[in-house]
Amino acid sequence: MGKKVKSKFQVIVIMIIALLLFLGSFAFIIFCDRMEKQGYGNLPWIWIGIIGFFAFDIISIVLIFHIYGDALYYDMAGKDKKYNAVPLSQIKDMSRYRVHKILTARRFKELQNGYFRRKIFTFSKDSICYYVKCVDIAFASGNIAETVDTEFQRFDQIAEENKCTCLLLVLYKDQVTREDMETVKELSKNLFVCESVMPARIDRASVIVLVDAMTGRGYFFDTRSKLSITVYAHGCRLLKKYFMK
Repeated sequence: MGKKVKSKFQVIVIMIIALLLFLGSFAFIIFCDRMEKQGYGNLPWIWIGIIGFFAFDIISIVLIFHIYGDALYYDMAGKDKKYNAVPLSQIKDMSRYRVHKILTARRFKELQNGYFRRKIFTFSKDSICYYVKCVDIAFASGNIAETVDTEFQRFDQIAEENKCTCLLLVLYKDQVTREDMETVKELSKNLFVCESVMPARIDRASVIVLVDAMTGRGYFFDTRSKLSITVYAHGCRLLKKYFMK
């Protein structure tokens, strides 16, 4: 049986208590310092202050760790609800010919394993190494979720020295359905929310673009945020800059 999630009210109350204890530790050591200078009560105020300071801080840290998982749960749930209402963005022409033409013009290097690669400087992440791969779902598993999972596993095997990497995975499928778009939206939304709430030491993100092979129209989940510094958000900006003209 899983651990019961605390209510949002409980989480907020414990966070406030932890904050008050943290601030109180400084107030307590200042108080003890004044008592020492005034010679009040002939007590070892300095030691009392030091012990009290660390005791308050330790209790504060314990409380934070106690609610950390619950706080993450509510943060993720809030972001999931917020972005659930955001529709997929569209790119009019994501045909293979246009994608290859633009990537070549933008000095992406075509690799033997089917990827296009280029490292681009960015202020927030120093630099991001972008990989672009076009995959025909009909020649893969035939299933969007399975194809994405397989391609993510292949991407994870790439030995990339750059700390930040972003995969733009372009999936081509005949006659894209509403169910297909919902699948891509759910997968993409989860990728973005997880990166936003639980950033990893090594930033590696993936932006999925679903393309109707019959019309060339592409669909992807855009964060629509100019302030987000996640690798996913950077991938969306690059996608729009190159292909939404």
